[in-house]
Parts: sequence; C-alpha cells; structure tokens
Amino acid sequence: RASPTIRPNQSEATAVAGGSASTPRAHRADHSLSSLSLVLGLDAVVAVGTRRPLTTVLAADHGETIRGGKRGHGWNLKTSGIRIPLAVSAPGLTVGRSTALASLVDVFPTVLAATGTPIDGRSDGISLIRLAAEGSLGVPRLPIVETWRLDLDGTALRDRLAVVGATHKLVHDFVGGTTRFLTLEEQTVDPQFAADMHAQMKNRLADYVVDAHGPIAMVE
Repeated sequence: RASPTIRPNQSEATAVAGGSASTPRAHRADHSLSSLSLVLGLDAVVAVGTRRPLTTVLAADHGETIRGGKRGHGWNLKTSGIRIPLAVSAPGLTVGRSTALASLVDVFPTVLAATGTPIDGRSDGISLIRLAAEGSLGVPRLPIVETWRLDLDGTALRDRLAVVGATHKLVHDFVGGTTRFLTLEEQTVDPQFAADMHAQMKNRLADYVVDAHGPIAMVE
C-alpha cells in the first residue's frame, strides 16, 4: 500500500466472475474446464500422496458476493466476499474441521513448515498444519483484508480495509473517512468483550496503515 502505482488497475480489482445467464458461452465453457482441471489435479495429488509424504493446501483467493443479480467480488468487504474455502492435508493430521481463525497469509508459513524451512518472526501467518493440530494456539487472530478501485489517473474511487476477528469486524473507508465496528452474523457476545475487541482492532488497523498513510482519523 506504500504507493498507488503498484496497485492493480481498475479492471483487475473489480473483475466479476462469470457463470450467470448473461455470461458469454466461452466464459461458461472456461469455468467448466476449470472445474474439470481441479478434479484432475486433485486426483493427481491423491495418487502422489499414496507414494510419498505429501502436504496439500486447497484455497481460493476470494469469496463471492451477489449484487444486482450478478456474482462477483471486490465491491465491498462483506463476509460472503472475504470468506474462502481453506483446507490442508498433511502427514499426521486427522480428518476434521477446525474452528481456529485462518487466513491466506497462513499458506506461506505452511509451505515453509512442510519443507522444514525456518520461519522468521516477520510473518503474519501461522502454519495451517499447526493450527489444524493444535487449534487457535491461544493467539488472537486479527487478519487484514482490503479492496480498492482506482480510476484511470490513479485516484481511489473505493479504498476500504478491514480487521477481521472471530466475532467482529472493523472496516475503515479511506475515501469516506469513516470506520465501522460490526458484529459478525449470528454472533452474541458480552458487551465488555466487544469493547475490548474494538480497542484491539483499532490498534491493529492503526499499526497496519500508519507507515503508508500516516495517522488516520477513525470517525465512528
């Protein structure tokens, strides 16, 4: 975020996934081929795993949001747009589902752990293998997600960043200059816990952006 010139351009940041009734036939065919490639790829992974120890991570780069009858991503930071499938298979792990909060930033340290490569203290992530085996590790997880849209001269039309926890989300809008503290869907939490989480998230947000933006005013 240090320089707007290295951000994706408008078309990259707001690309809409295909598959609707109005999607050109070539795009629908492309999605079908992608699904077939995924199946064949997973079959190949399973075959390799029967011959040697193998760690596999299956993930998506974004979620999807329905808006105006269209399916896409990058419009906002709603849960549907930022929640992704994330699965890991590794020697010693049992089949199951973990409730630990995970993020794509955990993929990199997972690869390092699987290959026996030392992990330095600069990574925001935690090995998914460790998370799956040991749970949350007692460490509060507050991953960062963001979306933006620029016009042709680089001016931000949309620029939002969110700190996400297991129960709450803090969303800052750089264009509008507002900050919203939201309780995630179907969550009931103690008011004091919510107040403590709010404070932690504000500190996390400020720490993340201060180098690129300078101090920010959180108008709530």
